[in-house]
Amino acid sequence: MSSKLDKSHVVIETKNETYKLAYNVKAIRAVSREFGGLRAALDQVHTMNFDAIRSLIVTGASLEKKDARELDDEIAATGLVELVDGVTKYAMLLFTGKHPDYEDEDEDNASEADEDNASEADEDGASKGKSTA
Repeated sequence: MSSKLDKSHVVIETKNETYKLAYNVKAIRAVSREFGGLRAALDQVHTMNFDAIRSLIVTGASLEKKDARELDDEIAATGLVELVDGVTKYAMLLFTGKHPDYEDEDEDNASEADEDNASEADEDGASKGKSTA
């Protein structure tokens, strides 16, 4: 199964299901309230806290109670280690507003310009440093 990703969500795949975790104000506020802040949520995910990982998936995917109960079995079947990376990406999306799998195009252009300027400076320095005997 293939899905197109964009900057507004993160896709989490468990053993049998795929969840699309959406970036929106409702999710930011819910996670912030539950954990006492977005940083605390991220910290809990990094410690592989089952309930934190579950909560972020439930919130991001807007799961109903029945689906949320079924998620417990999916998490157990998949394993927390397999889910930490995707849930961390989602937490970072909520935390920064920038999808971690996408670099900012303006930053890319600025980095390329800096690299070009550095290369030109190195070449100029190398040619000035040459001595002719």
